[in-house]
Amino acid sequence: MLETTYRMNDGVCAFPSALFYEGALKPSKEAAARRLELRPGGRFRSALDPEQPSVLVEVDHCGAAMRSRREAIICAELVLELLFHHKIPHDEIAVIAPFRAQGMA
Repeated sequence: MLETTYRMNDGVCAFPSALFYEGALKPSKEAAARRLELRPGGRFRSALDPEQPSVLVEVDHCGAAMRSRREAIICAELVLELLFHHKIPHDEIAVIAPFRAQGMA
């Protein structure tokens, strides 16, 4: 089993380590303290706070099962804020969806 991740910081790594690897997955020393460097302000500043590796963004929608247009729009808006307001390079942004259909919304 891979026990060291070189991509996830300590906060991001904590969730999959606890849920899937019984706490055995740890970030490398270099990755552990890594945080986004964001510019001040922005519409989604609280959701993109580098000190909060996991956040819940509640989306008011009804009747969405496998796909939600509203969730897809908010995801796109978050990515656009990272690109244009915070100047994060496009090749440093990844969107992960738990279900294949959610990636096609």
